Amino acid sequence: MIYRYLLLTVMTFFAPFALAVCPDGENRLGAESCVESDVTLSIPALARVNQLQEFTLGEFDYETAPQAINDFCIWYNTEQFAMTINSANRTGDNTFGLVGSDTAERIPYEVVWYDQAGSAGNELILTSLEDIPQQQLSLPQRPTDSNCSTNNVSLNITVPLQNLEDKPEDSYSDTLTVTVSVQ
Repeated sequence: MIYRYLLLTVMTFFAPFALAVCPDGENRLGAESCVESDVTLSIPALARVNQLQEFTLGEFDYETAPQAINDFCIWYNTEQFAMTINSANRTGDNTFGLVGSDTAERIPYEVVWYDQAGSAGNELILTSLEDIPQQQLSLPQRPTDSNCSTNNVSLNITVPLQNLEDKPEDSYSDTLTVTVSVQ
């Protein structure tokens, strides 16, 4: 008996705080009227790549393979992303290449991507593929900064010494395009 009394008291106390539900047709004129409306939100698959700086390989000293490492940021809100890195001087063999400004001589170079900043973590040796993603990738820790203000991956560019043999004096350059996509 006491339990029924407590249950009735609790139900009476919380009744004014119950969620309002409009029965069908309650949108009529009267002392009280109500209508329901759904609230929806969708978030599309998004990605951002940012903060990739220029690679300066310096001047070749005929002893040390030229190398440059740059950290940059990849942000995505899906499970994985696809990444393509293209060389403006790509050839049929899908290699990256520096091209001389005067001689048009081509010097192949290597690009390695790391899934953490500072050339740390897992590495992926890249090829220059036109509009073909390397593969589906993910980072060890999913990035949370959609502004991409913190670098979380890196690229390492190296020109092997054997690729520099017998190359003429010139200034060599290339332009890399890094594309990150999600679906």
